Amino acid sequence: LVTDAGMPCISDPGYVLVDKVKSAGLDVVALPGANAGLTALVASGIESYNYTFYGFLPRKNKELKQKLEVILNSKTTGILYESPHRVKNLIEEIAEIAPSRKIAVARELTKMFEQIETFEASVILEMLGEKIKEKGEFVVIVSPLKEEEYKEINFDDIVALIYEKVQSGEKKSEAIKNTAKEYGINKK
Repeated sequence: LVTDAGMPCISDPGYVLVDKVKSAGLDVVALPGANAGLTALVASGIESYNYTFYGFLPRKNKELKQKLEVILNSKTTGILYESPHRVKNLIEEIAEIAPSRKIAVARELTKMFEQIETFEASVILEMLGEKIKEKGEFVVIVSPLKEEEYKEINFDDIVALIYEKVQSGEKKSEAIKNTAKEYGINKK
């Protein structure tokens, strides 16, 4: 099994062929090759002791947000793949949930226009389109949740804060949205 883009069986259906070959009683020998996820991780400067490869995330917005909640609350580094026409939406979602989370965006790895940028999610979002062209396949590296980022959530405090904001003139929906953002939780 040979490919012209990346390592076979990583985020592609090559495993089906490998499974059939092994089921037939034959040996499979893997030779290391280009792997965008690990290449981006190594060059990102983000912690690489423990990481989880997520590949491409769901396309539907609700499922994407649910998966991002899991990834952003994980204590391991996340490796994500994304297409150029969906990368901005992914970064917007990350920046909305965790604007100060350190992430890296890598594109065109091992090619002439290779680019790897590592900053806070909100900064990466501002760079998209201008400094980071939305062309080529993307790898997004998400730094792990640090203990100091974790906030013990007391829902009574959250309700009181929302009530306080509404009493001072903020619309209820805005108070909920802003409080959720402050606590890094889903507004629902």
